[in-house]
Amino acid sequence: MTDNILQRIMLLVALMAAMPVGADAFELTAYADTSALASGRWIKVSTPQEGGIQFVSYSDLRKWGFASPERVSVAGYGTLTDADIMSRAAYVDDLPQIPSLHADGGIYFYASPASRKVTDDAGRVTEIASPYVVRPCYFLTDSRSVIELSTEGIADGSAQSATEFVSAVRHETDAVSYGQSGRDLVGEDFRITPSRVFRLDLPGHVEGSEAWVRVRFASRTSARSAITLTAAGRRLDTDGTLPAVTGNNYGSLTDIEVVLTPVDGRIDLGITFVGMGTIYSANLDRIDVNYRRRIAMASEPIVFTSARPSVRLERAVSTTRIWDITDPLRPVAMNAAVSDGGAVWTNPFMGERTYVAWNSGMALPTPLFEAAVASQNLHSVAVAPDMVIIAPHELLAAARRLAALHERHDSLVTLVVDQEHVFNEFASGTAHPSAFRHYLKMLYDRGKASGRPLRYALMMGRGSFDNRRLTTSVGSLRQPLMPIWQSAESMSEIGSYTTDDYLAQLEDNAGLRPDSDPYSIAVGRITARSEAEASAYVDKLERYMQVDHGSWASRAVMLADDGDNASHMRQSEEQIQAFMSTRPGDALLYERVYLDAYPLVGGVCKEARTRLHRLIDDGAVWWNYVGHANKYYLSSQGVMTLNDITSLRNRRWPVFFGATCYFMQWDGVDQSGSEKLLFNSCGGVIAAITATRPVFISENAKLSKAMGLEALGADADGRTVAIGESLRRAKNRLAAPASESNSNKLRYALLGDPALRPAVASSRVVLLEVDGRKVDGSDADDIVMMARSQVRLTGEITDGQGRRDEAFSGRVSMVLYDAERSVTTIGRDVDGSTGRRYTYEDHGSKIFEGGDTVIGGRWSMTVSMPSEIADNYRPATMVFSATDNSSDGASGCERGVYVYGMDDSQPLDTVAPVIESIYLNHPGFSDGGKVDQSPMLIARISDNVGINLSTAGIGHTMTLRIDGRESFNDIASYYTPASGSQAAGTINYPLTALAEGHHTLELRVYDTSGNEAIATLSFYVDSQLAPEIFDIYTDVNPASTQANFYLSHNRPDAVLGITVSVYSMSGILVWSTTVNDRSDMFTTAPVTWNLTDRSGRRVPRGIYIYRAEIVSGATRTVSPARRLAVTGH
Repeated sequence: MTDNILQRIMLLVALMAAMPVGADAFELTAYADTSALASGRWIKVSTPQEGGIQFVSYSDLRKWGFASPERVSVAGYGTLTDADIMSRAAYVDDLPQIPSLHADGGIYFYASPASRKVTDDAGRVTEIASPYVVRPCYFLTDSRSVIELSTEGIADGSAQSATEFVSAVRHETDAVSYGQSGRDLVGEDFRITPSRVFRLDLPGHVEGSEAWVRVRFASRTSARSAITLTAAGRRLDTDGTLPAVTGNNYGSLTDIEVVLTPVDGRIDLGITFVGMGTIYSANLDRIDVNYRRRIAMASEPIVFTSARPSVRLERAVSTTRIWDITDPLRPVAMNAAVSDGGAVWTNPFMGERTYVAWNSGMALPTPLFEAAVASQNLHSVAVAPDMVIIAPHELLAAARRLAALHERHDSLVTLVVDQEHVFNEFASGTAHPSAFRHYLKMLYDRGKASGRPLRYALMMGRGSFDNRRLTTSVGSLRQPLMPIWQSAESMSEIGSYTTDDYLAQLEDNAGLRPDSDPYSIAVGRITARSEAEASAYVDKLERYMQVDHGSWASRAVMLADDGDNASHMRQSEEQIQAFMSTRPGDALLYERVYLDAYPLVGGVCKEARTRLHRLIDDGAVWWNYVGHANKYYLSSQGVMTLNDITSLRNRRWPVFFGATCYFMQWDGVDQSGSEKLLFNSCGGVIAAITATRPVFISENAKLSKAMGLEALGADADGRTVAIGESLRRAKNRLAAPASESNSNKLRYALLGDPALRPAVASSRVVLLEVDGRKVDGSDADDIVMMARSQVRLTGEITDGQGRRDEAFSGRVSMVLYDAERSVTTIGRDVDGSTGRRYTYEDHGSKIFEGGDTVIGGRWSMTVSMPSEIADNYRPATMVFSATDNSSDGASGCERGVYVYGMDDSQPLDTVAPVIESIYLNHPGFSDGGKVDQSPMLIARISDNVGINLSTAGIGHTMTLRIDGRESFNDIASYYTPASGSQAAGTINYPLTALAEGHHTLELRVYDTSGNEAIATLSFYVDSQLAPEIFDIYTDVNPASTQANFYLSHNRPDAVLGITVSVYSMSGILVWSTTVNDRSDMFTTAPVTWNLTDRSGRRVPRGIYIYRAEIVSGATRTVSPARRLAVTGH
């Protein structure tokens, strides 16, 4: 449960006032050099939520493995407090030993409760349960000497001895979350049973004294409702009005307070709910009672407080033990005098003290055995790490693989840690999120002192809004979870959120002002639910690190929603300008997909959807979205649905940034859309930065701009900044001064690896001259490339420091886009009504694509300009990319050249282009043959001068017609130039959802002078046609560590279900797996066998038989069998 927010703020301000100012690291002596758990025998036990005196018998200690139970001591502190301030005064390191008492055939010790008491200005006391921990934990060991309890106090009282105290009693059942957000859970459901009676026992109640009662009720109704209260059947005079809940609220919490006189030491409190309108929820949150209680022994131990030094405990006997537990780490036995049916003492310590008293032989709680703890020592780290990965035990193997990737690829010093070890050393064995923060703080402080501060932290595991697993939905989950910070606010959709920023803010005293506190490290999270999911993501990450940095890595897709006074498009444009002010952000092509520029048909922006999916399929290094979303999809205009997300099969994975609401609610029961994008092993994204909760449009603009300035920037060594580091820097831009700080940014988090660098090339392709004229601005006249001209380009490859890279030898490619154009949108609001129109600038259509070789960092190429261009005197755009075998490639963009006018000096070209070959699906296709419903048209074309890709002219655009009716004019987008040639290439055009039966197609292509070539095909669509397998083979034979299986087939670029099975020579199935992946034209993606059987055991040396089955739709094909030799270990 959560307490009053105002009380929390006042408490934090008071704590902050007592803290030192100016330090940014705890003194290193705050951290033990070696953990207590590094040696000796240790047992972890858990205690009840309410804590109190615990008793462990010697017989239990012997059962737990202690041969000499009288030597057992106690260490720990139960759990961490829920204060969010990184305070040295509140920090408890490792496992402090606490005093205990060996007596009565066992060991007594005091356990702190998993709650804290809060006193308001009126002196009312409420007990707030921990939102993270149900049972506190302690550790037992025989490797330390027992710390005996000290005795304090004077065995005497006075006339002013305290005999009463204010006792706080609560009834609370945590079972339901209204919004799956925040710390608050509520209890009993009043919708089915609207009237209930709760018996509240008040032991030791001072006869005739009044009690304060507060009922906190949670509700969500469409109309004003009410609750009525009764005591012993008598209706109480209270205002129990429950407000109607509308707008941005999951529900409301209403407090009803009353003062009454208990009868016979108890209150029978009746609560009746009277609902009006639509009743969505109605639950009791809690009942709090404060009453005057006698300080007197009863049948159970008593915990009480007194501000008076002198205290009298009634009904005490000679075997009564009294401890001062004000400091739970240092309990002190009270020296009391027992006489006249009671015990009296005077405490030498001033202020309010807390005591516990019990009698020998009294029934006491016994801690539960949790685990024997193996030796561990997180406090001792030989080398300060650059990156730490914390994971549940089930995901450690994948975490270690990921760490190894960064050690090889980025030379990072990594540390992989089991979260249980962190809990043991930094949260007294409990699953509290502050354990992670305290551990990271230690690593950060130590690293900073050594000159190598911690840079990255990766949490590999999913969190939950219900950290204690008390709700039915979360309690039934069979997956490892990591505790995650939740806000105290739980009912406001705007005010309630979760964040990992809590782990990144590690400076001293961070936490009071999280919206302006600095971020010390970059934090990311991989929300894997299983070992298989974690391993699949690491596989994806490894492939990403090895991918070529071709033309796809020079593109960014900028998607913006319609409506809201054009604010989404405007913010997207501002972010593009921020990107372009950085290196290498200025080298990217920004592909705008602004929904308001496309018609809405049947509630879907179909043209925008088609273009977006094509761009994602072609590949982009960055995918940006500004607009509306929910947990599962982007925009209400149907451009990226949940089905789209799970069906993506793009081979090049972008980093996704979404300035939008809810799209990454990663702590719910179901996976969010962002998570599905991340864990799509065959497509999707490599990382996502977006919001876990609702965010504000105006505040989003600040973070979007800051991300634009940081996301694609370069480090001092010229390499692109890691994703997590760019988010850290962007959020630090929104820290102090207060005018720029905002809590909106706290809702944004990184889903993915914080140390991953986007696949943006660190080297630059630089255009130096166009037909011998320098493009560095030294030429006073504009450089113009005219229609029909043959233009010679020369340039170089430069490294991150701007020097020509003479070791770079490979190939450079260039795409030329026509003159910049202005686009004015439709002016449509979200609901389809008239809104504000917006005008933005965009690059023109593609008019040339080609390339040439790079030798020693130098390159040149000839551009055959088309005869038809936009003829608009505005800058054109050239996008360059280059690859070689020894670097991550290079990229570049030139926006200072014009495409305009006609070169009439060129000789007339009358030679038509040639369609050298044309077929469907496979070179073995014969005219009139059968194909599936979605075949691919493949055509090889060439020309003596150049192929026309421009769409500016009328009648000279690459065109495909089906059955003389349906026409496709986007064929040029699917043209790929041949290596080493400017005037030849291949068209790979996918056809979809063709009707069953006979069809004809006609392909028309043109050269840059308008000469035409035509080719036709006839074919028959058979929806039941099975794919044809031409061969199955492995990359190694014999295999010693693993084997990759490949199939060649006639379903190019299709998503296929492939099952590969391996058998023994006697025909027994040894191993089998099924994958659904996109084929690489005529060859499937590799299917990997790690040479283990279905039980995970390494198969013995020998000969094995393998074969495969392809499933496409309702059809399937089985391959011939092949043999594979497996060698010994």
